[in-house]
Amino acid sequence: MNQQPYLSLDRPLGSWVWNVSYYVVNSEEMFNFCRKNHVTELYLSINRDVTDLAYVDLIRKCASYGIRAAALSGDPSWIIPSRQNGYYDYLERVDRINELCGDGPKFYSLHLDVEPHVLPEAKRDGLQGFVKYFVDFIKEARVHADERSLLLEWDIPAWFGRFTDEEADCPLTETIFRYCDAVGIMAYSDTAMGQYNVVMPNVEMAKKMGKSLMIGTETMDLDEARREDGNCAISYYEEGKIYMYRCLNQINSMVEKTYDQFGFAIHDMKRWIALQPHVLPQYAEVYAKC
Repeated sequence: MNQQPYLSLDRPLGSWVWNVSYYVVNSEEMFNFCRKNHVTELYLSINRDVTDLAYVDLIRKCASYGIRAAALSGDPSWIIPSRQNGYYDYLERVDRINELCGDGPKFYSLHLDVEPHVLPEAKRDGLQGFVKYFVDFIKEARVHADERSLLLEWDIPAWFGRFTDEEADCPLTETIFRYCDAVGIMAYSDTAMGQYNVVMPNVEMAKKMGKSLMIGTETMDLDEARREDGNCAISYYEEGKIYMYRCLNQINSMVEKTYDQFGFAIHDMKRWIALQPHVLPQYAEVYAKC
């Protein structure tokens, strides 16, 4: 096993930055880490506790490290037309920040983490009944991205292909890829084959639509999907950086045999930086056999 805890995939590599205010103050911590791991894009959450000028400064610092910055936000309620005030507030802030950037680097994309399946109504009644609202919102966001000459990126679970865009008579994922420039697939597992198996149907869809795909990877300490021994099956939190990097290299080698327009995204920057290099002691014996 490679003992160097840095990632080098020769692929687009991104990460979500939710707690932006921390990295406004501690930006060198983040950018030094990004440099060592060859990060190429960051999704900066548009937060109320961060000023527009602070975002301008972060965007410029990103550019100085060869990193492009996307404007990240999302709320599942935004798919409902009467609940979109937060979405329009987000667009207004993106406009103000990019205007303040002047002739310098700007946000390159609207990066939306709008997951309709977590709506209480969708949990109660099933997601299929809300697909039309979701598709209409994606189409609306496409128009808004084009008006601003920005790309449109979307994060979705790997299993959205189970649902149908009835109006277009196609899988929901086909519609998402059609309207978005890049799609982040939350292919969360703690094994290379686990991630590969859940992401491949989406890779085939990306190939069909000729669009970019980012393979999402989780590092958070989660309570869900735990095995009997307590190890979470959808996060590399217990396994650590070295094991995760080995898995990502394996996935890279397998996927590139099928399609080349893909990269990786690690959730999220704070947890990724904090992730320990080695497997947690209570699982060391198990992973020594892998």
